[in-house]
Amino acid sequence: MFVRSELDEPQFRTRCFERGGHFRRGLLGVNEHLELLAAEMANESEDTASDVSRELADLSGHMPALDPWICCLSGFPCLSRSPEEINAVLWQRFIGRVSLPGGNSLQDIGELRAPPVFRTTVTLVIRSYAGALQMLIPLLRSIELFWPHSRWPVVIVLDAESIEDHWLSATVLPKYVRVAFEKAPLHLQSWASLSRGGSKTKGWQRAAWSQFHFDQYADSDFIAQMDADTLFHTWVDEELLFDGHGRPHVAGMTYSADFTPVLRVLGLPEDIDFMSSQPMVFHRRHFETTRNFIKQRMRASDFDDAFLQLTHAVLQNESAGTSLDIRHLPCHQCATGSFLWEYHREDYAWHILWRSRLPGVKYLRWSHPKAPQVQHRCPALNVASHLGCWGHAGECIDLRQRKIGTAQGSQLYLLKTVELLLVALCGIRQSILKIGQEQSMDLMPLADEVLHFAGANALSMDTEANRPDELCSTVMHDTGLVRGEVWPRHQALLLGFGNITFWTDQPAGFCPMREELMAYWEVYAYRHARR
Repeated sequence: MFVRSELDEPQFRTRCFERGGHFRRGLLGVNEHLELLAAEMANESEDTASDVSRELADLSGHMPALDPWICCLSGFPCLSRSPEEINAVLWQRFIGRVSLPGGNSLQDIGELRAPPVFRTTVTLVIRSYAGALQMLIPLLRSIELFWPHSRWPVVIVLDAESIEDHWLSATVLPKYVRVAFEKAPLHLQSWASLSRGGSKTKGWQRAAWSQFHFDQYADSDFIAQMDADTLFHTWVDEELLFDGHGRPHVAGMTYSADFTPVLRVLGLPEDIDFMSSQPMVFHRRHFETTRNFIKQRMRASDFDDAFLQLTHAVLQNESAGTSLDIRHLPCHQCATGSFLWEYHREDYAWHILWRSRLPGVKYLRWSHPKAPQVQHRCPALNVASHLGCWGHAGECIDLRQRKIGTAQGSQLYLLKTVELLLVALCGIRQSILKIGQEQSMDLMPLADEVLHFAGANALSMDTEANRPDELCSTVMHDTGLVRGEVWPRHQALLLGFGNITFWTDQPAGFCPMREELMAYWEVYAYRHARR
């Protein structure tokens, strides 16, 4: 279904949702594609082709209202097709409704290829060290399951001088991982000392310095930056990491930022925490842009000098005698997210969970200016979980250090990641079974294969505990939200931040509803499971 003038976009989006459809901007980059077709035809010798080329070029210059078109996809029959197939259908609709300036239809020209589906290159880069092995093992397993590492590289950056890091590379890291051994930064010994958990080795600061240089370890168009204490919980590709314009999704939330001192020093907005969702996907060129900004703000000769100054300057607005702690970290994700939000907003698709302060909640510390435009506050699907701060009984806990019941420290962290990976796989299985029931299709074999493909071959599959339905029943209990809602557990992963904060619906005319996002993801998971 297409619309051009009878309804504006908010009205059309609302009607599409009410009818069970999925809104999207139908064809993006139509002008550029028509210009390309015109240029190709201009190179042909036939006079007719040249005439058509001029008409196409003229048409491309008079189509601002048609680029993009908006459309409503009718649920499973449309969404179960590949992006290329959907694009081809939309293109046929488009050329059947548009006429050339000379009066002919685009269909009269003959076969015109559809615009290409957005495809790009992304490198996943992780800064770590041998001491984080208990976090790397489950993260790498989630990458094997869900990240397309055969076409999107995975890079882990380690310390060049650490023999333990070389051991890690030689014995544990899988073959698909590229390892970058990074030399110690210039001025490292002169940085202000920052401690966390009793450690004063400046490892946190070094990791932050390293993250500012991730562009040196990739030649892709984009870099997906991820911490070691994270976990993918769904398949990942362009559909979930980028919007229809090819802009990376970047999420943030208010009343959550911990690393505000560095933002104050740099004169950047400090009201949004951009570490709330990972991976953070940035244009590769923006790493250098951010370094140059910091260098200029610190009036430094180079970035190394600027970073040295930052490690000390974060105390300039603090009371006398204040010692450095983790909140004084020159956090790369925080500084880069805030910088891009302020100066390169149009290059990204922003999803800001804008919260108001709740009386009596002690960790909501700052007041905020007027909320951003509603299109920047739309919910989005989170493809990974950040476990450094994980919700448990309404409290944010560090799974790496906290004891719950008989489990503690690294044991608690590892058990939670295994549990969440199973929740992710069972959520996919549950979605496939739901589609099978709705479409009267026998999808049980496909649904069960999701667990069989991911797990080891059990010696006996006849035991009750090894049956997929029994296994999933052990983890797929509903999640109760503080605000009183009850969600399926995999939905809490996809639409939550660390199991403690969750998306709310925004105005239907401007944003997709959570129900719509989940329905889209269910078909997305089904398509990937069939591969």
